[in-house]
Amino acid sequence: MKKHNFLRAIMLSVTLAAASMVASVAVPDMVIESQAADGISKKKLTLEVGESATLTVTGATVTKWTSKDTKVAVVSKNGTVTAVGSGSTKIIAKTSGKKKYKCKVTVKKSEGQETSLFDGGKGTAKDPYKVSTLEQFKAIGSFNGMYFKQTKDIDANSQTINAAFGDNNAFTGVYDGNGHTISNVMIADGLFYIVAEKGEIKNLNVRNAIVGGKNNSAGSIVAINYGRVENCSVNDISGTGVNNLGGICGYNCTGATVIKCNSSIVSFTGQSKDTSGGWGGIVGVNAGSVADCTNSSTIITNSTTSWGFQYLGIGGIVGDNNQGTVSNCSVKGVSMEVTKGYCGDIVGENTGVVVKCTSDSGNPLVGKGSEPTY
Repeated sequence: MKKHNFLRAIMLSVTLAAASMVASVAVPDMVIESQAADGISKKKLTLEVGESATLTVTGATVTKWTSKDTKVAVVSKNGTVTAVGSGSTKIIAKTSGKKKYKCKVTVKKSEGQETSLFDGGKGTAKDPYKVSTLEQFKAIGSFNGMYFKQTKDIDANSQTINAAFGDNNAFTGVYDGNGHTISNVMIADGLFYIVAEKGEIKNLNVRNAIVGGKNNSAGSIVAINYGRVENCSVNDISGTGVNNLGGICGYNCTGATVIKCNSSIVSFTGQSKDTSGGWGGIVGVNAGSVADCTNSSTIITNSTTSWGFQYLGIGGIVGDNNQGTVSNCSVKGVSMEVTKGYCGDIVGENTGVVVKCTSDSGNPLVGKGSEPTY
């Protein structure tokens, strides 16, 4: 009897131990699964300048994505993170349940790499990618954040260039036209759609181009500029049908610069899509800085839209100077006409600063708003 009782005790002990082991394994597994089902896809992310990656959140609906430092990385409304400059920042996802999920993003400066797509170069400041054909120019959209130098004039033979670098992929590199020209081209929105704060376009000429687009802003060089456009020129340009339309740039944003640029023989005609905006020989709407620019032989004519087009600004340099600065600019031989709106040889409508600008016509430098200073 004692032997049987002893065996029963051993069996009970083994059974309890086995149950205890199962419980200890099962519980942690359930916790891990719960954590994986509710959270951000990556808590740390390392990118090179110009690279992108998409973050997701499971178990919650994201209402807003933000970046703590947009000079390092930006994030789109669908969670796509694009590296802008070296450093680190946090990407924050705010959910409908008021929870916040964070991802630390580290951006490293790209060292560049060789590619057979261009005529040489590594995409660095010292050794930029060499661009000599239209196909190579169109390919720069796949190498954001890099340096480029145009080595020959490019004849597009009336082909259309759809603007690279859109809403989720603003241009963060440097494009040096090197004094060369892109000619005979149909431009949708701009050669570059959005230039980021660290982006730069310089020494580029555009000749014999038709500019238009499906968006609100268009320009021969860039549609929307947050960065710097310097020493660029346009000649024999025509455009129509866009709210913010400029010979060089459609919309120059706060903190952005357009400097030492020239336009000549520019013709904007037709109707805009909305009841406000600006058409200018250099910039359509300016909230940044436009300096040391010139315009000659430009004709801008606008007819009313179905809304009455009460607020269009038309200017030889800037159509609508919206809290921006226009300085040291001049126009010669500029003609403007608008059914409903405001015309000025330098600025159509001004709520910013216009200083040290001149015109050869004797017409008002500003159509409406704050008077220029000399």
